[in-house]
Amino acid sequence: MLTTPDNQEDLRRRLKAALALAGHDIKDLPLIINQPGYSLGTLYAMTSDTGREILPKDFLTLAAACGLPREWFTYDLSAMGQEHANHDKITEQIEAHRQQITELKASVLAVNAAALDNKREMQELRDMGLVRGRGKASR
Repeated sequence: MLTTPDNQEDLRRRLKAALALAGHDIKDLPLIINQPGYSLGTLYAMTSDTGREILPKDFLTLAAACGLPREWFTYDLSAMGQEHANHDKITEQIEAHRQQITELKASVLAVNAAALDNKREMQELRDMGLVRGRGKASR
């Protein structure tokens, strides 16, 4: 992910979410980070819409302070949206296949029932002497 004015809003959201996940208040970060360039004013500016940009050099520092990997700031979440869309499509396909299997099972049961009925009819015809053996007609 490149840091541009277009994605600063996303990076700010990610920073706020990282703080929330870590259970930190922004006021805690200067002590946790303990590095020049990360004063409380600077950190507030990073979370404000008009403040300092969050730069790639900040990703590791901010993520580590919140106990998260650097990728927290770099992972392309739009790919997750595509993965989710693919997941939905696959789920729909699975449901369609389940429906087909249910229909096939019903067809197999119907064929088995018809075969059983035919078998019973053949046995009745044998019992009446109209058919002998395995279905050959009597003469």
